[in-house]
Amino acid sequence: MNEQELTKRLTAPFEAQDVEWRIQQTTQDKSRGLAVAFLTSRAIQKRLDETVGPFHWKTEFSPWHQIGKGSQLCALSIYDEERKEWVTKTDGAENSDIEPVKGGLSDSFKRAAVQWGIGRYLYSMGAVWVDVEQKGKNCYITEAGRRSLDARYAHMLQGKAPAPQKTAPQGAATPRPAAAPATLPPTKAGTFAFDYTVQDRKLSPDGKVTALSLCDRQGRQIVCLRPGDDRQLAQGICLRNVRLNPQRGRNNEVVNLLESYEIAA
Repeated sequence: MNEQELTKRLTAPFEAQDVEWRIQQTTQDKSRGLAVAFLTSRAIQKRLDETVGPFHWKTEFSPWHQIGKGSQLCALSIYDEERKEWVTKTDGAENSDIEPVKGGLSDSFKRAAVQWGIGRYLYSMGAVWVDVEQKGKNCYITEAGRRSLDARYAHMLQGKAPAPQKTAPQGAATPRPAAAPATLPPTKAGTFAFDYTVQDRKLSPDGKVTALSLCDRQGRQIVCLRPGDDRQLAQGICLRNVRLNPQRGRNNEVVNLLESYEIAA
């Protein structure tokens, strides 16, 4: 299998039943939640088995840093038959709140899979407001909410405009229509009317700065810094009207400061 065919098969969209949704935040009355799409580890494993075979991919995990909750690195390797060598791509994730190490291993595996293009297209969906119901301390997507998410996902795969959402709940960010992507990432201070998705975030050890990796709708990435621990900037959240202010760092490198933004559902 050549590289073009391998990439096509790895990056192919998944069926709706393979896509899960995580609630990032809820309204005060716990009736609506902001849902972000992701793939399960099993769905990714199945894709790798079906694409390259169970004996032609492997993972290696290692602790990353032990600051705070700690984190894990996952090296996901695929065997290149033509070159007769393993090709490896690595990414990491912080340990989770529940079953910390297990959650960190799972999340780092999912992120390493994104490095290979598996499920990367899901970032373009951003976050979606959906009906939820509270059970105990947690909130879960209702059956009607799941149907609306599946319909929205189907529209995206067909290249159609997403099904209209309900008006955002009081106190939540108002949904805005997606604007056309920019030709190039921003290179000077200003406000831009296109969407970014938060692909990754890392808080500095002293908690004073959040480093963000933003991805636009064409898959291009830009790194920026946000003062403090801005918890609205969770992984998968879609942003618009982003204002970036480039500054010169200590080694004369350009550092983008995230001055302001809006959350777009």
